[in-house]
Amino acid sequence: MGTDNYCDCNQAVTSDLIRFFIASPSGYVTIESYPELIYEHDGVFMDFAFISFWLGNEEVVFGCIDSAYMEYNAAANIDDSTLQQ
Repeated sequence: MGTDNYCDCNQAVTSDLIRFFIASPSGYVTIESYPELIYEHDGVFMDFAFISFWLGNEEVVFGCIDSAYMEYNAAANIDDSTLQQ
């Protein structure tokens, strides 16, 4: 299929597993889905039954991480920036 000029890497071919990542101040967040997303040359449509987010080996939980606020979520490990001060 050719080479991507931005990353100087080969582009996807049919049956390649597609993975997504989000850059955050804490590192790259891996997005995992079930079923896995597989590339097809004529397009991809997937109705995900399950999507999870991971930072290293730890599942990401978005929410308020400041215990001074009522919206505080003790399970959260990534601030979702929705708290209005």
